[in-house]
Amino acid sequence: MRLKHIFNHNRHSTKHSRSSHVRSRQPSISTLFCSLITVLASTTLPVDAQIDIQQVQIPTISGSMGSMGIVGRYEGISKYQFVGQQSEQTLNNTFFDSIIAQVDGQYYYTINTCNGHIYTSCQIDDLIFFQGNFSSFGSVKTSIGLAQFNVSSTELDIIPNSENLFQSSNTSNIYTLFCDTQNKFLYLGGNFFFQNATGTAVYDLNSQSWDLPAFGGFPNGSIINSIISTDPSAEQSTIIFGGKFSGLANESLISNSSSENPETIEIQRISFTPATIYADGSAEDSNPRSIICPSGSQSNWEMSADRVGSWSAEWPFYLNPTSIRLYNLDDSNNGLSLFRVLSFPSNSIMNLTYVNQSSNSVVYCDAWCPLPHYSEQEYVDFTFVNVVGTNTIQIEMLDSYGSYAGLSGIELFQRDSYTFANDSFNYQIECGQASLFTPTTKLKGSFQSPSVSASTYVTSYITDQNQLSEVAVIYEPNITVSGNYTIKLYTPGCVQDGTCVTRGGVNVTIEPGTNLPISTVILYETNYYDKYDLIYNGTMEKITSNYRPKITVQPILDQQVPVTFVADRLQTILVSVEKGLTIRNIFEYSPSNFTTNSYSPVGNTTINQVGSLLSKDSEIYALSLANASSIYVAGNISSESLGYNIFKIDNSANSAGAIPFQDFGLNNIVTNLVHVNNDTTLVLGNFTNLGNSSESSSFNYATFLDTLSGTFSSLGNGTNGPVLRASLFNLNGTDVYVLEGNFSQIKSANTTYDLSDGTLPIWVTDQDAWISESTFNTIFIQGRVTASSYFNDTNYYTGYLRVLTSLSSGASYTDAQFNLRPMPFTFITSNGASNSTEENTTLKRRSVLPSTDGNTLYTGTFANSSFSIMGGHFNVKANDNLIYSNLVMTTEDDQVYGLPNNTIENSSTFYSLYVSGNILYAGGLITGTVNSNTVSGLVFYDLFARSYTQTQPPGLSGGTGVVNSITKQPNSNLLIVAGGFQLAGSLSCSAMCIYDLESTRWQSPTPGLGGEVTSMIFLGNDIVVLAGDLTLNNTSIYLASYDFNSRSYTTYGEQSTGLPGPVSSIVLKSNDLDSVFAAGIDTSTKDSYITYWNGSTWSRIDTQLQNGTIISDLALLQVETSHNTNSLLFENEVLLLSGNIIVQDFGSVSSAMFDGESITPVFLTANKDGTSGAINSFFTQQKLVFGNPTVKKHMKKVFVILISLAIAIGLTFIIMALGLGIAYLRRRQEGYIPANSRVSEMDMAETIPPAELLAEMKHVPDHENHTNYESPKLHSSR
Repeated sequence: MRLKHIFNHNRHSTKHSRSSHVRSRQPSISTLFCSLITVLASTTLPVDAQIDIQQVQIPTISGSMGSMGIVGRYEGISKYQFVGQQSEQTLNNTFFDSIIAQVDGQYYYTINTCNGHIYTSCQIDDLIFFQGNFSSFGSVKTSIGLAQFNVSSTELDIIPNSENLFQSSNTSNIYTLFCDTQNKFLYLGGNFFFQNATGTAVYDLNSQSWDLPAFGGFPNGSIINSIISTDPSAEQSTIIFGGKFSGLANESLISNSSSENPETIEIQRISFTPATIYADGSAEDSNPRSIICPSGSQSNWEMSADRVGSWSAEWPFYLNPTSIRLYNLDDSNNGLSLFRVLSFPSNSIMNLTYVNQSSNSVVYCDAWCPLPHYSEQEYVDFTFVNVVGTNTIQIEMLDSYGSYAGLSGIELFQRDSYTFANDSFNYQIECGQASLFTPTTKLKGSFQSPSVSASTYVTSYITDQNQLSEVAVIYEPNITVSGNYTIKLYTPGCVQDGTCVTRGGVNVTIEPGTNLPISTVILYETNYYDKYDLIYNGTMEKITSNYRPKITVQPILDQQVPVTFVADRLQTILVSVEKGLTIRNIFEYSPSNFTTNSYSPVGNTTINQVGSLLSKDSEIYALSLANASSIYVAGNISSESLGYNIFKIDNSANSAGAIPFQDFGLNNIVTNLVHVNNDTTLVLGNFTNLGNSSESSSFNYATFLDTLSGTFSSLGNGTNGPVLRASLFNLNGTDVYVLEGNFSQIKSANTTYDLSDGTLPIWVTDQDAWISESTFNTIFIQGRVTASSYFNDTNYYTGYLRVLTSLSSGASYTDAQFNLRPMPFTFITSNGASNSTEENTTLKRRSVLPSTDGNTLYTGTFANSSFSIMGGHFNVKANDNLIYSNLVMTTEDDQVYGLPNNTIENSSTFYSLYVSGNILYAGGLITGTVNSNTVSGLVFYDLFARSYTQTQPPGLSGGTGVVNSITKQPNSNLLIVAGGFQLAGSLSCSAMCIYDLESTRWQSPTPGLGGEVTSMIFLGNDIVVLAGDLTLNNTSIYLASYDFNSRSYTTYGEQSTGLPGPVSSIVLKSNDLDSVFAAGIDTSTKDSYITYWNGSTWSRIDTQLQNGTIISDLALLQVETSHNTNSLLFENEVLLLSGNIIVQDFGSVSSAMFDGESITPVFLTANKDGTSGAINSFFTQQKLVFGNPTVKKHMKKVFVILISLAIAIGLTFIIMALGLGIAYLRRRQEGYIPANSRVSEMDMAETIPPAELLAEMKHVPDHENHTNYESPKLHSSR
């Protein structure tokens, strides 16, 4: 998957895309979200590429802000990581299922949605097939609830030619899909009528056509619930159907008259050991005999390049072969492409049939037969149309792939089974493949092979009468199915070995079965030429691990010696099965058997025989391949021999049969089996215990079955209702299982977990625990998963999902990279947590979509780097199971504390927290009793003592009675409290009041302010900026300041009154009010707004905010990644918006970062009720501090005069010094001249006495208390 990085705030990369647009000085939200929405729109899946996940890079916070946290109303939260992620956070309709891609194990992307449920899926290469009760999937319409998705092209479509597939739509239900990945067939199972049969249909991907399977389907009224393969990786595997049915639509396939060979053709192999093998055209050092034991490239026989040739096998006796299996040359470039088969001595070209794997149809050939390349098909079974007696088979090589032809294997089959007295001719010795289902012979006494060319028999020359009882040949033929057999015993003629004089009689004993009578026959071996005798015609039992039928041939005991005893071979011919084959509710289908109408392809196999053990009212719901030799069968089953509702079929050669599990299975219906691995199967259904147990158990509706021991183990204590299906799911790189069914609780040994909120029931197999008790319990995950697939490192799920990285109850720690860690408590629903009191306030700054159960956090603060405090209206449970209400304190090691019980009423809500020293000042809409005194609006708490302070302030009341903001005047003991109250105790004190912490008394500022303050910020030590829904001297305003020195309020004209409505949050950029961001509620539309003051006017930047948006908090941050400096923010500044921000064509975001030109989502939140969450506050340990406002003051006139006087005196002294210097130099040049020592009377009269000058200064007026310190930037007025 390709990962693209966007929103990296590298404006060099985005400058050109903006240069063609004319931008205003203050960009609107439409500009802010433009780039994000454009990219989101571009994430529509391309039709020729893989899914692109475009990652988001969020700038890192710079500077030292200390610990950071967020609070709000949410139960799951994620950092925004990729474009389109926000669309995965809301559950628009939990009934409709979607295709969901999981990329890189962490990114979830909804591809398309149907209008119903998806029940099952299967996959062939890059095509995933879906089945459900939907009639549309995206823009695709379907009448039968079938669709296909191409994961390579990302195209969704109906399956070709599937519309109007069924003959009756009223009862057409598909229950299962099976994908034959080797042969590219899709099998449907269910309750539907198709091509005059019921229950199944097959889609050929190569020809894009539908057909019945070769056996013709099932009779009317049949239901197919499950389809599996006995070997999914093999081309020639058999298919097993399970459900509720009796027989096949083609009844002739299971009738007695046609059951001449009810076993699969593979069992009756013909041995090549007695045959002479030769070839024409062999390559040098290539042995034609190597192919009689197929083993891939190790058994390759190659011809010389660029020539035709042949391969032949000649037996010393006649055969009646019915089919031949050819393995093409195991070579990537070469092989046999065209051939014919000849039979001798008739010298005829054999007519063949075979199954074309691409069309699933029977094809005929004779003189020009094709053979697929080894890479396409390992081998092909060809059936002889006519059974012709032969002793030589020749394969003529007519054409090749590449430079030369060849084969890597050949097997020849016949309907009759031969057992040779010379055991070396029997098949299992030939290829080292000893098996229960092969003919064997045991020789008793001394035997030799005669010196007769091409002979297969053995002889024993007996010269002593006592030796007659010590010599015998014991044939154990390959009887694979119980039935009626004809047995022929072949005896070689005496002429060929010259033993006619010494030949004698033999006694033949036939032991056909454990409960069948033994029969004996006396024969004579004095025939001149080869002969056979019919020695038995009757019932024989099939081979089991404990019993094999046998025929013993030994000399007659009382005959004259010497005697030559000979033994050649035994032939067993199945005439008919003992009774008609009972096909009931389970059926094994071998496609390779259906190659000619003259051959009976339905075998009386171990699997097919199980039907006779099932009652008529049973039904199979699920089949599962446990391993290579074991198949699990489950459903509504009750059988004395099989147990209840689940059993095993052992399909191995040595112990074939149906086997019950411990305690006879389970006590109620099993509806599904999920293969976990070769050792474990997940069993699902309506059971609650083992089959024969009446005691209570933990096997409630789901259990694991151990393949090796056959024992059951529980999933915790199960669920409280039936489980229908389980799907493999990847959770942070770990394979887990998601359950789905009619249950609302999952149970562990000690705890029951409620799922009514949509929590996904996940069993973590590696930890043997439900997700709630696993290491994944910090992940928020909801939804439903009904099926899963995998292709090219991407998981595909069906259902619906909401996954957020952190399961967090309204409060989370974060860091400079916005990584998240949940705080150590969990929301609980309680009658005490109601949101009724929140309606008392007129300003909606706090009421960001209050949750239905009242659990909302509004404010947070840090006492230090390791101690946090959160307030709101909620009930939470800590890890120690203690419950805390409305205010909670946490430590670095996840300890949780709260206020003492029975003090603050549960209906209270905290909106503001402030810590100074070791004292917490907590305000809001609160009432209670502390230290036997009534508190209202404000309470003091000692964090060190973990108790309330002895002195509590008189309560705040009147108006809304709420406290929204608390702070201290810098360098003082004055606590400033603001909100919507009118009285502090009995003191008239509206909207803002001052509490002297030293005297413990309320003080009222200058009267005149009214309404409700929602936010305040100190500028320097003496001026506090107030924002909210205010009045000053009965004039409506939204912004003002208060000077503690002059004890007066200041408003700022348009800046105070020109806002759209009440302010919920403000942000200052500097020590003055020249650059201000404000958010609030528009009084005319009742919607949220964001606006910016640029020094002269307010400008809205929210034109693309949608109805329902609420912005609860603004914060100014510095970041490490630079962006373009603009009219709103410097290159390292961003504005963090928090709330529930809804943007057109984008969706809901709970927190976003604005750099003045574009916006990057930061946090997404969700609630378990399916709605988006909200963030109410982003709080930090270190707060922004603003200095004194920048103002210009005029100097007093007295100081101007004094400074002027000092300057004048200084200049006078300088002049005098210069004059004295000049006079001194002059005197040295001119000599001494006495000066006049008297000043004239006139000069003395004109001199001003200094006392008069100083007296004048006393009359300078003092204007200090009458000067306006107005800033031109503030435009202040009184």
